[in-house]
Amino acid sequence: MKNKKHLVKGIVINIQAIVILGFALNSFIPTLINFVSYKLYGTEKNVAIITLILWGIAIFASLVEMHVGNALINNYFSESTNNNVTPSVHEWKCPKCGKIHSNYIAICDCGEHKPNKQ
Repeated sequence: MKNKKHLVKGIVINIQAIVILGFALNSFIPTLINFVSYKLYGTEKNVAIITLILWGIAIFASLVEMHVGNALINNYFSESTNNNVTPSVHEWKCPKCGKIHSNYIAICDCGEHKPNKQ
């Protein structure tokens, strides 16, 4: 059973990242052009540098956020319910949906808790 929350969450995260990236680029590019084209002195130059740094961080965060959204979408389309797969020593298999998880994950995406080893 595929978890549609992955797909929806991935799409929402990507839309949010694209909107933020649009705003960031819309502010970053003119500020960069002003910084390079005009002679700025004192406070104007400091404000432009700080603004460029902050918008650069926003652009980087948006790209990371898009990567996370894409990972969630890919996870939705690559989820397997193949019950023939055996988890390795450092993994566990969800008894409800059959997804394989690393041992440090306590709850499956479907909501099932990691079974206790007997």
